[in-house]
Amino acid sequence: MTMLEVSVDVFLEKCDTFHGCENRSPIFPLASWYVRNGGRVGGVSLLLNTWNQRWSGKYDDLTKQVKCALEKITEDNLLEELDGFSLLSIDLDDNEIRNQVREVYRILRETEAIKKTGASKTLHLLNQELFVMWDDGIREKYHKELFKDKHYRQHSFEGKECYLQFLVDCQTILKSFLRDSSRERILEEHHGNLSSFTQTIYDKFGYRETLTKMMDEFNFVRFSGMIED
Repeated sequence: MTMLEVSVDVFLEKCDTFHGCENRSPIFPLASWYVRNGGRVGGVSLLLNTWNQRWSGKYDDLTKQVKCALEKITEDNLLEELDGFSLLSIDLDDNEIRNQVREVYRILRETEAIKKTGASKTLHLLNQELFVMWDDGIREKYHKELFKDKHYRQHSFEGKECYLQFLVDCQTILKSFLRDSSRERILEEHHGNLSSFTQTIYDKFGYRETLTKMMDEFNFVRFSGMIED
């Protein structure tokens, strides 16, 4: 079965598996709350210290580096120009948009305490409808196996072109799910499947998952060693 042949039910099942096994889930609502309330640096630093801890946790000046990277992005209006777009609505064939995605990812990836995995997590936290997170296992699977005709030998592994194509791939997959369902039905069913504890945390911080967050959960379970498929 290919990625494009996966059903909505299987997609939801993998997301449920993620929440049944992963105890760091409450960090997203808290980090998201910080960002919504003017604490972008604190929210991103919290997320990276938890979900990119093996790399970002090595840096005592993580918060300082995050602050500098976000200031650079803000100066160039890179994220602001992408506000209002979701992964379902954005035209990733548009050259101007492609260049904006490349540049914002590059700035974050070249920040020593953030790098490639942290760049995607930072971008997702700052625009949760548009950007999808990735990690080593997910990158490897997409670049070298699932969509290798669009990745392998087309661009360097893990670079800005690789991340841009990864977004295109995820967009294609999500749109394939919506042929048989709706965004609202998927999100509602997923939220209803969450434990009462998780729902309480989400409600406390006014947090709701997006399709891009669910895409990461699906990828994480399938390709990052959480379970054997």
